[in-house]
Amino acid sequence: MTGGCGEPAEEELFTETQRALAETLGDPCEGLELSEASERDVNDQSPECAPGYCVTRGGDPGASDGVGFCSCRCDGPDGTGPFCNCGKGFVCEHFLDDLGLGGSELAGSYCLPSR
Repeated sequence: MTGGCGEPAEEELFTETQRALAETLGDPCEGLELSEASERDVNDQSPECAPGYCVTRGGDPGASDGVGFCSCRCDGPDGTGPFCNCGKGFVCEHFLDDLGLGGSELAGSYCLPSR
């Protein structure tokens, strides 16, 4: 199904995006070096995770060396979607607060590996 002028329909684009996210979910990626267990970072410019994000949690293996993992936003503030579905072995967990300093499109929950 297509939108106007041969463009893919919004639903079709969403399905393709979901498929691309599932292919990279959990893959290692280059994040920030985090040493404190309470530190968290979301890199929205990570080419290895596109169209998702590279997330890094302090205290995770590799976090102190700047190694994160590919993820996607599964929940967030109203009007900031679309959101992804987490695959097997992942849970949708609150990850980043909106501190009112910009970047509200990154605030919310991300698919994180089950512990």
